[in-house]
Amino acid sequence: MFVNDIVPPDIEPTNDKKMTALRPPVPTPPKNIMSFISAFKSAQRDLLSVLPEVVYKTYMGKHRLGLRHVYIVNDPEMVRHVLADNVDNYPKSQQMYRALTALVGDGIFISNGATWKRQRKMIDPAFVNVRLRRAFPSMMQTVEDFIDRLKAIDPQSEMKIDEEMAHVTADIIFRAIFSDKLTKEVSNAVFKAFADYQATLPQLDFMEMIGMPDWFPRRSMHKTNLAGQKIRGVIRSLIEARLNDQSGRQYDDILQVLVDARDEETGAGFELEELVDHVGVLFLAGHETSASTLTWAAYLIAQAPDIADRLTEEVDRVWTEPQLAYAQVPEMKLTRNVFRETLRLYPPVSFITREAIAKDEMRGYAVKPGSMMVISPWIIHRHEIYWERPGEFDPDRYATPSGEASYRKSYVPFGMGARVCSGASFAMTEGTLILAALMRNFRLELLNPEEILPVCRLTTRPSVSPRFRILPRN
Repeated sequence: MFVNDIVPPDIEPTNDKKMTALRPPVPTPPKNIMSFISAFKSAQRDLLSVLPEVVYKTYMGKHRLGLRHVYIVNDPEMVRHVLADNVDNYPKSQQMYRALTALVGDGIFISNGATWKRQRKMIDPAFVNVRLRRAFPSMMQTVEDFIDRLKAIDPQSEMKIDEEMAHVTADIIFRAIFSDKLTKEVSNAVFKAFADYQATLPQLDFMEMIGMPDWFPRRSMHKTNLAGQKIRGVIRSLIEARLNDQSGRQYDDILQVLVDARDEETGAGFELEELVDHVGVLFLAGHETSASTLTWAAYLIAQAPDIADRLTEEVDRVWTEPQLAYAQVPEMKLTRNVFRETLRLYPPVSFITREAIAKDEMRGYAVKPGSMMVISPWIIHRHEIYWERPGEFDPDRYATPSGEASYRKSYVPFGMGARVCSGASFAMTEGTLILAALMRNFRLELLNPEEILPVCRLTTRPSVSPRFRILPRN
């Protein structure tokens, strides 16, 4: 039985703006809650399609699955409770660990407890290398190379923009990690392997969901593991090349900081596979999520000509020299808000799962140890009481009092608390810069809008690759 703590019917959001703007398509939510078997089958194709209408006006919901209680947590205060205020009681779940361990081992993204704290302390100095002002010149050069690649494409030919977005974002983080450009061959290999990883990954671990012990047999992840090993193999070879480098070259990048990192107590550094884990986390989290968001942003802009015109006007006004200065990025407020609104509508990580290790109380629910807490940025960002016109693409909402309030309380694309994404500012600057460069040089023509739906597997991606023509501006 699904128990809901829902928004009272007499509470309605106020509206600063009644006009309907672009409402990009989403999976039609079921009117009623699906049976577990039906939901489990549908979730193997797409997790979003199993969410019923009621969850978009629910503060908190509870469902019993076998031996486990599963809670949907939408209340902003309870989200903060799980992710920030009482974080030690809610480590990352085994479901998330099993989904990602083949890709990032026991890296900082999925490790817990003392292991995570040790890793974080050793890795923190690496983030100095991605401080925005320091990284911006390299980012700017990478974006210029990206624009040059696009200019070389026949304007009348079709292109898959997701592959190009994956290349530029991977190139940016690649240069920060390895001090070198990313080749097209490596970019394509990682893009394909990650797509294979998502396609073969079981979206729900049935035995985990119903609370079966670790020793109980699970569905084979052989194909998923192979795809993960391909990506790890690429990263491992690059790290080994650095470790075996006898050229005497001095490196000032993330990899060198990780190689030089030492545990304060033991003096030990990271082993090779640990380096693969951590570089894998930084590389994949540093480009896959941004690439996905930029793909969706291009999709939205191409269908909102008024927004596209305003973007070009803003970029032309601010970006008057051949290169954009770091201090000019904040001046492109609309461009930044388009990226921010895209993150709201299509958060790359749509579901965050945690597992209670001790009893707790939340909104009157007695949470038992072993309960699974599901925090969904997808749901929270489209919640009927937290956002006005939640299904609309409206980058201007952040300039309104209600939009600013919603942003402060109910906007979690990067998580929250001690484990908030440390690259959030980097991603926002990168996304703004790439969109600005696109709009400065091209008009975007989307060729297959009717084919596009969001599907969530490991990240929120388009159901098929959006096909574009990129037409040079006069």
